[in-house]
Amino acid sequence: MIDIDCFGRPDFLKTLYPHGLTAHAMIKDFKISIDGFSEFSFFIDQEPEFVVKKWGQWGRDFKGLWIKTGNNCQFNHIEIKDLDKLGFNPLFIFKEDDGRIRIHSERGDSRFLVDLALNHRFIIQDIIPILLDE
Repeated sequence: MIDIDCFGRPDFLKTLYPHGLTAHAMIKDFKISIDGFSEFSFFIDQEPEFVVKKWGQWGRDFKGLWIKTGNNCQFNHIEIKDLDKLGFNPLFIFKEDDGRIRIHSERGDSRFLVDLALNHRFIIQDIIPILLDE
């Protein structure tokens, strides 16, 4: 489950998915800058509840969304193992009890875990409709 409120500027994503993001996701990019702008993007294959006419029809013109985020984030912990083997898999983005945001996905020996520093989060930069291979 992806908690949309964990992102900065979540309004459009909340409009598309007023009942939340529950489908599997696939991590596309994770780019770290020690002293600057870091990026995190992922694909989702959940049909939006709100129709965006310029995107066309779900299932015909697009079958997924590419969510691009970024910010000058600081990280408490990063653990990545065999990221390319995760594919579409449950992606969890949630706020811990202490207020820090955690991004986590795991399948077999593959693992992606990122803990952001307190009061840091990725800001939604773009949402792009895409065709996904079956």
